[in-house]
Amino acid sequence: MIEAARRRKTILVVEDEEAVAHICQAVLENEGFAVHIAANGCEAQKMINTNHYDLCLIDILTPKMSGRQLYQWLLDAHPQMADKVVFCTGMVMEGNNKKFLRENGCPLLLKPFSPDELVNIIHKILR
Repeated sequence: MIEAARRRKTILVVEDEEAVAHICQAVLENEGFAVHIAANGCEAQKMINTNHYDLCLIDILTPKMSGRQLYQWLLDAHPQMADKVVFCTGMVMEGNNKKFLRENGCPLLLKPFSPDELVNIIHKILR
């Protein structure tokens, strides 16, 4: 039980912008987290099926499978993870995406975000 408490929390960053993904990785690793990166929802699915993640930071718009589609899959395949998701986007939130976020209740991190904003929202969810 003590070992489980000491286990580093692992975060999956689903982000197709390589620079953003690596900045998130550097910031979060500096905070003591283990960080894995997936460039899209399809890669994320494979990783989620084979690894344990304490939190997923998911870009809403990624190629091959959007963050919305990935979240719907999570609800079916790994429902225990649904409340450990933070979405991010650089788009103005309107229409279907705004409704989607309102309905699922997941927090949203708007790009560009600061390292402090990233760290604060991650710590808030992982309390």
